[in-house]
Amino acid sequence: MAKFTLDIEYDFNFMLFAISSHEPDYKLCIAMNRALGIDFIREEPLELKNKKQEDQLLFSFFYYEDEAEYLEYNLVSNKSYNASKTVDPKKPAPPDLFGETDPSATAQKAYLVPELANTDYLFILRTPYDPDVATAIENKLKQIPFILNICVTDVNDLPSKKNLIF
Repeated sequence: MAKFTLDIEYDFNFMLFAISSHEPDYKLCIAMNRALGIDFIREEPLELKNKKQEDQLLFSFFYYEDEAEYLEYNLVSNKSYNASKTVDPKKPAPPDLFGETDPSATAQKAYLVPELANTDYLFILRTPYDPDVATAIENKLKQIPFILNICVTDVNDLPSKKNLIF
């Protein structure tokens, strides 16, 4: 029997802003709502699981849709807020409180986009890239005092860009 493979071309037609901030996600959302004149809503967390992990990783997710301008705004935590056990038979885990160990699993936090490990949040604006719009949004968000760094990132340069399809 013949075997067929399906090659999927994803459309990464959005602007991605990498944000570094030590504040919790809800405080960042409130500040971004004020700065951009939007109203983020907390959605169900994004779930991500790969073959090396026993548990699903959860990432906080906020959403706003501007129906008049046909824009969609997403704010996603780049760091999972739950730990996942990663299976690694070569590296034993330290004993837990009761002295029990699972030699094949270690708990760790993970990233939605590992290439941006220094980034706390990913702000996605679903619109074709426009340098003027990107600069205007970046300047508005730089006014928020607890945003340490913000930069526009080219999605096509990221090896784990498929994690941003939701």
